[in-house]
Order: sequence, then structure tokens, then C-alpha cells
Amino acid sequence: MNSIRPILEALEGAHGHFNAALFGGRLRTSPVITVQTKGRKNALGWYWAQRWVNGTSKPAELNVSAEDLKRPAEAVLETLVHEMVHQDADERGVKDTSRNGAYHNKRFRELAAAAGLCVPAKPDKRHGFAFTTLGPEGSPARIAVDSLRSKVEPVLVLARAIIPPKGGKNKMLLFTCGCGFKIRCGRRELAAQCLACGERFELREGGGA
Repeated sequence: MNSIRPILEALEGAHGHFNAALFGGRLRTSPVITVQTKGRKNALGWYWAQRWVNGTSKPAELNVSAEDLKRPAEAVLETLVHEMVHQDADERGVKDTSRNGAYHNKRFRELAAAAGLCVPAKPDKRHGFAFTTLGPEGSPARIAVDSLRSKVEPVLVLARAIIPPKGGKNKMLLFTCGCGFKIRCGRRELAAQCLACGERFELREGGGA
């Protein structure tokens, strides 16, 4: 299969199923579900309010990162539920993140727990309560996901290849002291002295590790 159409259809169907099973059918709109590259973002997915235009309406975008479709089906579906929590917050007018969407606050934790996800007891310093899981066997989110796994798993056969960055010369200049300790600096003019041997750091022409 060389088309993501079956994946999109599966995710759209899963969105409707989870809305009924985990959100009590209260999500009022159907976002534009996409599969896009995450690029330089370290994100399994995202929810972006009013990202699309359809006449006078501006539907949101709910994305699952293309590179991460290689994960097990239940992990992909957990990401979908996680992003649906952000949709729930958006439709309720609740501010559930800060720091440009990176930090997931206590309001997110409350909504995620209400949707059946397992949320960390303590927040991560950088991401807050972002690291949700399906929880143990018998949890609401896991039951809802397990009921769809057999339908979604067969279509998750494509994932965007991760292309490593092109190699190139290190622009940082290499300096060494008398005892061989190495440091790198972006400027050729470095006034630094090694505290171990007492000698100045000198530029090593030609680079090298």
C-alpha cells in the first residue's frame, strides 16, 4: 500500500469512536485530521485550533506525526486521544498549555484523566503533565483503544522515513592546551588558560576531533 488514505480514514473513524466512548460525545466539531512530518519538532502529534478554512468556518487541525506511524497501533491511537484532550480544552475555552504549547498544565491533567488516560503524578519541569499513557488493563482509554486496534493495525504499514541531517564540517574551531585538553569555540580569538597545566589554549589548524 502506497497511500495514506486508509490511515486517515482509520484515524477519522477512531476520532468518532473515542468521542463517544471517552468524551461523552461532547466534542462538537470534527477537526481536519492530517498525517504530516514533524520536521524538527519533538512531537508525536499536535492539535491546532482554527488552522484550516472552509468557507466561513475555520476547523482545527489534529495531526499524527508521519515518522511516528511506525509505532504500535495502540501508541498511535493514544496520541490521537491525547490530542483530542487538547480539542476538548479548546472547545471548553480552557487554557491547558503554556510555553508555546510545550508545558501541559493541571487543567490538561484533569481533562486527560477524565478521558481515561493515565497522567503522571508529578509534572515534568519542561513539559508538565504531557507524558500520558493508556494505563493498565481495564482502564477506560485502554479498553477504547483495544476495541479498535485490530482495525487500525493492518493499515499502519507506512511511516515517513527519518532522513539524517547532511554531514558537514564542524564550524566550531578546535583549541588545545599543553596537556592535551580540548575545547571548541566559534571565534579564532580565544583568550583562555588551562587551569591544569597553566598554558594558553592554542588554535589547532585543520580541526579534527
